[in-house]
Amino acid sequence: MKKILPYLCIVFYTGLSAQDTIAWEYVSHGITYTVPEKNTNRDILICFAGWSVEQAWSENWAIKLWEAKLKDKGIGNLYAVKGPKDVLFESSEIATDSLAMHLKNLLKEIERMDSLKIVVVAHSSGSFVAHHFFSILNTNPVWQHILGKITYYNLDGAISSATPGTTLTKTLSNQLKEIFAVYAFDETEKIASPNKNEMQKMVLLYPEKVTAIELKSNNSGCKDAWCVHDLLINAKPHDPNGFDLERDYFEINEQHPVNVQYFR
Repeated sequence: MKKILPYLCIVFYTGLSAQDTIAWEYVSHGITYTVPEKNTNRDILICFAGWSVEQAWSENWAIKLWEAKLKDKGIGNLYAVKGPKDVLFESSEIATDSLAMHLKNLLKEIERMDSLKIVVVAHSSGSFVAHHFFSILNTNPVWQHILGKITYYNLDGAISSATPGTTLTKTLSNQLKEIFAVYAFDETEKIASPNKNEMQKMVLLYPEKVTAIELKSNNSGCKDAWCVHDLLINAKPHDPNGFDLERDYFEINEQHPVNVQYFR
C-alpha cells in the first residue's frame, strides 16, 4: 500500500504575476489554453477549478502554479478549466470532449512524445470534471495512450458521483501514470480539510496507484474546515471562517501565495 506523505506548508512563493500580459485562447465553453512564454518547455498543465470558479479565476490559478513551480519543471503549455456550475457536475456544461480534441491536436506538434509529461490538477468538484475528461480519453482508442502520460493531483476532491462519467474507476486509475490524493490539515487549530476521508479512501481503493499527501500548515489562519479546503489553492486563505473562492483563486499575492507544496 502506498504511504501517506506529509508536507509542511510554511514556505511561501512571492513572485510577480504575468497574468495581465498573457493572452488565452478560447477552446470551448469553460476551457482556455495558453503558452505563457516562448521557450523550449513542452510539457502540459491542465487545471480543473472547483465548484463555481469563473474562467478568469482558474486562469490566474494556472498561471500562478506555473510561475511558482511548474515553469522550472518543464511545463510550457497551460489549460485552464472553469469550475462546474453544479457541485456534482450534473449539467455537464464543460466540453471535455473539446479539451480532448484540442490536446490531441497539440500533441501532434510536440516532438519526442515518449518523454512528454501531462500534469492534471483538480480542486474539489473540479475532480468530477477531470474524471469526465479521463473517461472521454478512454472511450477513443486514438486518445487512450494520453492517459498513460498523466500525473493526476486530486486536491481534496472526490472519487465519484452519480453523474455519468465522473467516477475515477479502477480502469481509469490503472491507465493513469500517477495519482496523488491531497488533503490539508491545519496544525494550529487541528482542522482537516472536508474531503480528507475521501482522499484516504482513494488510497484504499487503488493502493497500487494512489499516494496520499497530507499537506500541513501551522500558519494558514484557518478557523474552519472550508478555509482549510481552500488551503490547497491559497497558502493563506482570505476567509478564516469559510471560503472566498474569488479571492483565493484570483487574489494570489505575497500575503496570500499560491500553494505548490504538494507537487512531486
